[in-house]
Amino acid sequence: MKKGILAAAVFVGLLMSTGVQARGLGEMLEECGFGAMVFPDKPTNALISNLLFGVGATTTSGVTTPSWCKGGEASVAVIIHESYEQIEKEIAAGQGQYLSLLSDLVKGAEQTEEEFVAQLRVEFTQFVSQPKFASLERADKIEALYDMVIN
Repeated sequence: MKKGILAAAVFVGLLMSTGVQARGLGEMLEECGFGAMVFPDKPTNALISNLLFGVGATTTSGVTTPSWCKGGEASVAVIIHESYEQIEKEIAAGQGQYLSLLSDLVKGAEQTEEEFVAQLRVEFTQFVSQPKFASLERADKIEALYDMVIN
């Protein structure tokens, strides 16, 4: 653990001293993923958190779609990826902490959490009812759920 923290600190120092161009890795790690969700007002803490716990999903979302990182979409992707099975259970139950978190991140101001969850449950039920659902890879299920949540 100490080596991980030391490596992260060195990496942070390098990023800050090199003046990362345009949309560099350092900026993405400050603005995207779990770190940004937990430390929205402390970019250095977000960067360190992402380095220690979630670089893969964070940097991929930042490279492929930079606009995702300044809002809830990157966080939604990380949450769904890390917690898909639990979210699936919560959708079936119609409530839960992950559903509340997802709702807070993406629902519109005019929509209640209950409306968000009800709509998601309808879409997800249609999705899992398809014959092909059983043969889908986890990544395909995650992508489909992400699309339902974001759209």
